[in-house]
Amino acid sequence: MKKYIFYMGLQLIVLCTACQSKAQNSPYVGFYDGSRMELVFHVYILPQNAFALSMIYGSEDRLIVGTWKDDGKGGIILEENREQGEPFIVYTSDGNSNKRILNFKYFDQNTGAALAIGLPFDKTKLKYIHKPDENYFSAEYNMEADKNSSGTLFLSRPIAEDIAHEVYTFELPDKVQDVFMMYNALADKPVFRAGASFQNDVLMLVNEETNEKQRTGKKQPLPADIEKDVEALQSSETIADTRQIRTGNGKILKVKRLRPGKIFLVDTYIKQDMSYFGNDTPGESQPAQSPAFIPAPPSSSSHK
Repeated sequence: MKKYIFYMGLQLIVLCTACQSKAQNSPYVGFYDGSRMELVFHVYILPQNAFALSMIYGSEDRLIVGTWKDDGKGGIILEENREQGEPFIVYTSDGNSNKRILNFKYFDQNTGAALAIGLPFDKTKLKYIHKPDENYFSAEYNMEADKNSSGTLFLSRPIAEDIAHEVYTFELPDKVQDVFMMYNALADKPVFRAGASFQNDVLMLVNEETNEKQRTGKKQPLPADIEKDVEALQSSETIADTRQIRTGNGKILKVKRLRPGKIFLVDTYIKQDMSYFGNDTPGESQPAQSPAFIPAPPSSSSHK
């Protein structure tokens, strides 16, 4: 499944006791299967005003977790809970080598992202991480950099027809040896918000951003452990300040998150062939680790 699911911020809100009781008795609580040819579409509306939605369509996968509330008209409103909005997530670990290892994860989700290394900032030194006109199926690339000349990293993404770039500055302490840079594709997507109501016993969703209608299915029982699964998903998918990361050689490092410093805009044109990695560029790639995912539809035994 698409890697950017790794990066989705999830938060389940526990409401007051009266609201919980009302939610538990809501006719909307249940599982809905809107899958059809080439599309997997599952909606889980849970007690305590929580919901989860998973969609798989071709190479596009999306998982959304959020909360729901009554709309006062007999329907409900689903709204995604999202903690993070920054496009670049950076983790670091310390070491004694005079070389730094710069690791790039999930940048195949945005081939317009670019990087410049070292001070002073020079927009002409920005190079694409991946060539924008090529397809990438790898989850990770890495390269070496000298510690003395790589104390500051400038990560950018295009925000206006590939000319205006939003630049994020990351200052690396001298002791940092391994840097893990990840692209958060959620930053490119609007927060999901949709109305939901029954039409002929079928749950219909109406996206408030696009006004697009999505037919799901008739209500079925929720899987027995769905609430525990969503809680586990919330815990595993939230972007933490510290965590463990497995490197390409199998070593597990304890890393801590590095927040960006100065954020600024710059107008620049980056040549298409100016990139650190491309299909013709030697480099190691590693398969993505499977993220936590919403459980499969209820089995027939759960419908008894």
